[in-house]
Amino acid sequence: MKVIKRGSTYCIDYRDPTGRRVRRAIGPDRKVAEAALAKVRVQIAEGRFLDKAEKPEEVAFFEMRRRFLDWGKGNKRSWSRDELCLRHLGDFFGERPLSEVSSFLVEQYKRSRQAKVSARTINIELACLRNLFNRAIAWGLARDNPVRNVKFFREDNSRVRYLTPDEARCLLGHCPGNIRPLVVLALHTGMRKGELLGLRWEDIDFASRTIHLRHTKNGRPRDVPMTETVARMLLEMKAVTPGKALFYTAIGRKRPLRDFRTAWQRALRLAGIWDFRFHDLRHTTASTLAMAGVDMRTIQEILGHRSPAMTQRYAHLSPEHQTRAISKLDEVMAVGDVGHQHSHGQQHTHHPERERRAASHKQGSGQGHGHHGEQVIRKTGRKPRVCAPC
Repeated sequence: MKVIKRGSTYCIDYRDPTGRRVRRAIGPDRKVAEAALAKVRVQIAEGRFLDKAEKPEEVAFFEMRRRFLDWGKGNKRSWSRDELCLRHLGDFFGERPLSEVSSFLVEQYKRSRQAKVSARTINIELACLRNLFNRAIAWGLARDNPVRNVKFFREDNSRVRYLTPDEARCLLGHCPGNIRPLVVLALHTGMRKGELLGLRWEDIDFASRTIHLRHTKNGRPRDVPMTETVARMLLEMKAVTPGKALFYTAIGRKRPLRDFRTAWQRALRLAGIWDFRFHDLRHTTASTLAMAGVDMRTIQEILGHRSPAMTQRYAHLSPEHQTRAISKLDEVMAVGDVGHQHSHGQQHTHHPERERRAASHKQGSGQGHGHHGEQVIRKTGRKPRVCAPC
């Protein structure tokens, strides 16, 4: 039993007589939390806990969804993704009380989404639901997390998809004016979509040709170098973009760009490119650098990966590049004539040293072979075998 602090709220953490762990949010006063914990301790000692235990407030899923989203807007940078997930979750769970959301019901939700979205999307939605119930438990609105006993789908992260130079040029040719610089920057830096949309002019250092990323996926700021193409493009954009952000909507250019799915899908369709996501531009950057001979450590630093394994996953090499690489063995390891064929079809390889020894032995056998042969016959009863060249 103990009092713990989560943010500005003190909670009590204990196990009831059944062994189940319980966490209850009390409030901002530590002394009040300690008094509540002392009361629970007395109730358990007197055997009155099960009768006196207070039930969590009955809250419908829709209401908890609203509270969780309000909390997320002030505490999570990914709240917009949560909003999309909660829309689908709310359509399924509706006005059910949180106490009626069971692991079996969550499994039914998984099955209902399988025919519509990918395994990764379902896993993201399940993770959002798990976070929602963790919040509910911390706020004293739920006892258990039903997602805890639900198995997530195994994801296939071995996807290989990147653009060839011709495909990249074709795609850029069909991108509208406000999207094209975004795609160019993605191809030349390998930055994520969220990192690109969050850029401000104060993050661009033209003197050192560096882009400063303050908010990244792994939480670590990093600097991304600019190519000549990017530096020239950003200078032209700055001359006609008076706002703080780099990218704005096409209509009016007053609101910072947040969603460009329609324009992106249209550009892909016109370019004849299928099965390609915006994030695959990041694959394209890594693959292009790897095929140009850039070492994995440098690619890891540019992309901002914590581990080399992530870089290896992104830096796929094209089959043509592998074919050109393996052909280098013909130049480095040339072996010339690898042998000749016997008359009966079996291949035979020359052994110069063995042939030299055999010839020497044959030449010397004409001088002292008689005496040597007699000794061998006396000892073994067999005539000595004379070696012939292969």
